[in-house]
Amino acid sequence: MSYDYDSLVSTAHSSNPDVFHPNIYNFKHSLGYDCKGKKNLCILDATHIGYIAGNYFISLNIKTNEKLYIRSMSGQGMSCLAMNLTHQNLAIGETGDMPNINIFNHTGGKDFKLVKQLHSGAIKTYRCMNFNLEGNLLASVGGNPDYMLTIWNWKEEIIMLRSKAFSQDVYRVSFSSELDGQLTTSGISHIKYVVNTKHFNIVNRFWKMASTFTGLKLQGEVGRFGKTEISDIDGYIELPDGKVLSGSEWGNMILWDGSLIKVEICRNDNKFCHNGKIMQILMDEGELITIGSDGYIKVWDFEKIDSADVSDGSSFFQMEPMNEMLVNKHAQIMTIEKSIDESSIWYAQDSNGGIWKLDLSFSFTSLAPEKMYSHHTGIVKGCSPSPSTYTVATIGEDGSLRVYDILNGSLIAETFSANKGTSVLWIEENSIFSENCIASGYSDGILRFFTLDIGKIDPNKRLSEHHTMKYALKLIHICKPHTSDIEYIATFSKKSNGKTYMVTSSKDKTIFLFEIAEKKLIPIGFINTESVVTFVDWKNDKILASCKDGRVLKIDDIKFSEIHIKDTFCIDKWCSKTVHTFTSIKSKVEHASLLEKKEKENLEQRKIKKKELQRKRDLGVEIEDEEIQSESESINEWREYIPAEPSSVLFGIWDSNSFDEGYYISMDKYDGGYLYKKSFNAQYNKKNLMNKNVYSGSEPIEIFQATNVSIS
Repeated sequence: MSYDYDSLVSTAHSSNPDVFHPNIYNFKHSLGYDCKGKKNLCILDATHIGYIAGNYFISLNIKTNEKLYIRSMSGQGMSCLAMNLTHQNLAIGETGDMPNINIFNHTGGKDFKLVKQLHSGAIKTYRCMNFNLEGNLLASVGGNPDYMLTIWNWKEEIIMLRSKAFSQDVYRVSFSSELDGQLTTSGISHIKYVVNTKHFNIVNRFWKMASTFTGLKLQGEVGRFGKTEISDIDGYIELPDGKVLSGSEWGNMILWDGSLIKVEICRNDNKFCHNGKIMQILMDEGELITIGSDGYIKVWDFEKIDSADVSDGSSFFQMEPMNEMLVNKHAQIMTIEKSIDESSIWYAQDSNGGIWKLDLSFSFTSLAPEKMYSHHTGIVKGCSPSPSTYTVATIGEDGSLRVYDILNGSLIAETFSANKGTSVLWIEENSIFSENCIASGYSDGILRFFTLDIGKIDPNKRLSEHHTMKYALKLIHICKPHTSDIEYIATFSKKSNGKTYMVTSSKDKTIFLFEIAEKKLIPIGFINTESVVTFVDWKNDKILASCKDGRVLKIDDIKFSEIHIKDTFCIDKWCSKTVHTFTSIKSKVEHASLLEKKEKENLEQRKIKKKELQRKRDLGVEIEDEEIQSESESINEWREYIPAEPSSVLFGIWDSNSFDEGYYISMDKYDGGYLYKKSFNAQYNKKNLMNKNVYSGSEPIEIFQATNVSIS
């Protein structure tokens, strides 16, 4: 039996399908990767790897770079995955309200069939999952708020056992390959063994599935750190005799015997095994391998660790690794997965935005680490399409500026900065320096300009050196107009003089103006805004600045010809400023909508009652006075709500069809879900005083199915 994936997958919705068909936009590419997920990489077959990116599971052909996308059922994202040992069954945990676990049968290539759906295992999201050795059971752990450990007979789609795993995030769950019915969980400040009864644990948690006179239950025992510092635990492995070897935040290994620490393993002279958290521990062909956030992969003598003991009163056992490899000094490896067809080849998930191909043969002929794919790490702060080609520039909080070919979804250029990237703009063709000029802003207030240089990279060089990209980003200009994050970059043309200007806004509560002349950028000066400006629009020589404190600023009458810079770049005295402060009206709007809905319901009830009374009259039934009296519907006492902290203005744009200085703004937090139309024109506002749809000078425009969603 299998499910019809196409009928279950989440799709777009339209408020008016006759005007905007739900499929007016077709999904083309996903350029991201949730590289910071605890385990977001799996091997599908000899030529395909898989990972999650937001709302999609991506099957990537490592030979051709072709991608297959599987969209979530909830439409709210995917959170974790698990693959069984035969690489035939893939489980994907989702995010949303009472999300499902979807299990796909994979027989190779593009062949995925949705065969099972598991319900009611978590309230909001799943944090981790794992199949047992035989592949007939699946263990899952939910995230906040429930943190429930669930054992599934997934083929029958039924829950066998449930218990609360812990009170905080669990990073990993696994079945013992040697001891039937034993599980282990680990995560924030804990590890726990489970044995089928009713408890869980904190550093490593150890569980067993036990038969009792009331049935099968989960019994958990928490690992006790004792004198050892409490640690979050990511990586661990169950040893054949039941002991558990775990990592630690500081980089040493901890050997657990039951719920107690037997010994802590470090290197000679009390050096840490890794200079950072141990993310994964595994066994491969008799060798014990540790993966660290320091970018190192190390191989250890398993027999030495298994028999490790101390007799001198010390709790530390010292030893050195047999082999080690530094993947890259900037790499932070989260997990590695072994290739199916090549015994020494592994693929690694790098939380610094990459997927690596590694040769762990540790021989003289071993291949150097190869970075196969590069992605943003963390938040993508800006995105700007080329005005003339099918390319797009993105900038990330990781300091990387990237250019993608959006026709085939490939990365064609990238450059890195030590500071966080905050904004980007692909400038209009021939307006400054070059037709391929990209302006990028950073957290230190620096503004950089790059051009795409073709032919500067040798396409025959290794991917690990520059990812075989077609272009190089060449730095052509740099300046520092601000002292903090550059929030926004825009260019505008001034009708009165035909010149083009660039505006940047910053967390330093200023906006800076430049004139874009032929082959050069001329600084004009800055205007104090008294608040952080998040967005800038320009119309008829007027600037509309949206602010984080709920204000909207109109800047006009800029006397460019009179500006004279001497002691300061401040040009406040050569312009005028008008401020609007947004007053929250959302509770009024929603209350009015409720009243209108209630009135319609009462009207329908009165019509029904009138028909009923007429029917009784026609039948000659005596009607009592109480039935004739209309029943008044009471509505609970209502009080207007205004947030204590003003919502931010995410963006504001001039109304292009308005001659009365009208504009639209979108608000953050509580006031999200609407566009609000306002105006700087006093006469326009006066006319709208009697308009029942205008509240405190704002006319709300509800966004379809986005009542509590901020529109950005």
